[in-house]
Amino acid sequence: MAQAAGSGQDGSPQGIVYEVSDIPDPVQMMGMRNFDCELEETVAAFGAQFFAEGDVETWVVPCQMADANVPFFLAIHTPLDPSLDEWKEFETPPGLNQPNHALVNNLFYDPATGRVTGTTYYGPDYDCGAFERHEMEAESGEYILMEYLEKPECDGVTGPAEGWPLSWTIDEMGG
Repeated sequence: MAQAAGSGQDGSPQGIVYEVSDIPDPVQMMGMRNFDCELEETVAAFGAQFFAEGDVETWVVPCQMADANVPFFLAIHTPLDPSLDEWKEFETPPGLNQPNHALVNNLFYDPATGRVTGTTYYGPDYDCGAFERHEMEAESGEYILMEYLEKPECDGVTGPAEGWPLSWTIDEMGG
């Protein structure tokens, strides 16, 4: 594992690396083989974050270069047994009729809760787009889509994506 840049609230190592060589080989291969990631460019530009907890590391890795919508993937790496390594998939709202996705634009991972959020901007002014929030199901370790917000019209009014209109929620629509 790369050198820790700090530690989380519980003292576990976490940090960010800017060299592809600091990312475990199985995680690098995941990105390049499965998602055609351009790691040499993206890791140097955006960094790859890691969060260690016990014998498991969570990696948040940028995949492709972009101005507003940088796709990231989230990988779980077990250094003692890399055969257990996996990337996580995220649900798409049922009404969109699209498959689940492993790449999330502008992915943010909260190590304290395991929550993943992502924002896809529809315009260069960050004033419209879609926001997705996923939470890990404790029993399965899979991510469940909790809510999807969307502001389809770009109107010049910026603000946090978390304030965009609700499009879908698991509580109201069912899962």
